Amino acid sequence: MIQPTTVAVKPTAEELQDLKLFAEQHSMDLESTISRYAWRHEFARSVGQLREAHPETFADAAIGSGANYDAWVSFSGSAPADIGGYFTSVPARVEIREHVEWSETGLVEAAKSIHYAILAEEGRAARVATDPDTTAGVIRVSVEPRPGLSPVEATARIRSVLAAEPVAAAVNATPPAVRLEVKVDPYLDGGVDTVYGGGSLSSCTAGFPVRRSTDTSQHGLTTAGHCGNSQAYEGRSVLTFISAHEGAQGDMQWHRSSEAVGNQFYYDSGARRNVATYGHPTPGISVCKYGKTSGATCDEVYQLNQCRDQYCGLAMTHRRKAAGGDSGGPWYWGTAAYGVHSGWKTYNLINRDMFTPTQQVHITLGLLLKTS
Repeated sequence: MIQPTTVAVKPTAEELQDLKLFAEQHSMDLESTISRYAWRHEFARSVGQLREAHPETFADAAIGSGANYDAWVSFSGSAPADIGGYFTSVPARVEIREHVEWSETGLVEAAKSIHYAILAEEGRAARVATDPDTTAGVIRVSVEPRPGLSPVEATARIRSVLAAEPVAAAVNATPPAVRLEVKVDPYLDGGVDTVYGGGSLSSCTAGFPVRRSTDTSQHGLTTAGHCGNSQAYEGRSVLTFISAHEGAQGDMQWHRSSEAVGNQFYYDSGARRNVATYGHPTPGISVCKYGKTSGATCDEVYQLNQCRDQYCGLAMTHRRKAAGGDSGGPWYWGTAAYGVHSGWKTYNLINRDMFTPTQQVHITLGLLLKTS
């Protein structure tokens, strides 16, 4: 157990704006919101460093929901010798869990293989959603029954799918300690937040300003991959589609701009702020999003590495607050870029927003944040 630091976390001016919005939307007073949430992004930053430094053994990290809101981080082997140095700025107890029987990488890759194998077998006849739970060591797959099948017939259909190749091969490759749960869910739903046709603006919402990593003179904007490749910005034809990805790494694309691209993003209607760094989505941290339809809303990260139909690698929040047209919009906290809005899915009978983590977008598409 790593004991909390005595140094209090002081929010930046931008983070304080987000804390006020979060408090307002969750009917909390500002003082308790600051006490409860301001430190969590320090924990998330440390978790991001650990995940990058020890990808083979990193297993899981999250913030608890108990009275003290303590946190934990777990490893498939022994914790790094310098583990204490990662959390010197975190004013909460951090439990170190060692020798769990899976790594995040191993469990998530197994979940993706199973998800896509079932999706390929079922085709477009049904929806498939997958939750790789790195805390419990469980891969949960929900399949919407094919039209016209009774519950008994749908269950029999799923059993036959699990026994067929290549699904069986993907299941057999799952780490031995990881439990697989597959169920028929007639209430499974999900989708993208795009508006089609009409309108003088683009069909989605722009994400963050970027530059190409291999040619930093090329500047542009990110958005969701499912948005159309022909996009206007505020009614101006200044964007050129460059590349996109819709699959195992998420839902993303970017466009080069013929106009100058500033190092700011809209965090609310008519209000911009600078983007300074990447954020590291971690269950339990607060995040906000801006979309052209629903505006600015805030929530907490609920789960990571989620799959919805052809998209995997998505972060998921507790509730759905976005609306049609918000796809591609920025998920942020303060001046940190956390993600690009993708859409939503139903999980445990609750509709929840989903986004592709910004770092994942930039690694996949070869981009850098435009911070200056």
